[in-house]
Amino acid sequence: MDNTKPAAQLIVYGHDACPQSRALALALKHHQIAHEWRDVMLGDPRYRVELAKLARGYQSVPTVVFPDGTTLVEPWPGDVLRRLGIRQTGLIERVRNGLRSEAGACSVHDSRSCAVGAEAANNQEAET
Repeated sequence: MDNTKPAAQLIVYGHDACPQSRALALALKHHQIAHEWRDVMLGDPRYRVELAKLARGYQSVPTVVFPDGTTLVEPWPGDVLRRLGIRQTGLIERVRNGLRSEAGACSVHDSRSCAVGAEAANNQEAET
């Protein structure tokens, strides 16, 4: 029987040395999703004990506890966002729509300046 109590908000167990944890933290920040970050390396030592219970004895990060008490162990940021009902737009869609990402992805106006943009431009030309 699972005695996990529902979280008041989203809880993320992770640490800064884990690229997947950092990516998830950035995605949550980008989408302005309130969450509690529990750093298992630098935070309260109890976080490691809690994490081990949630991740079947492992120190698997990131591990996410949703407000309803359900968990995801080692999810990709997109998995968490989908679970929260947030639809993401992929790079190709942003390029085709002429939008720029925070990372400076190319837009339709300068689409030939990078490999992804050139591929999208070639696909558009082939469709016409």
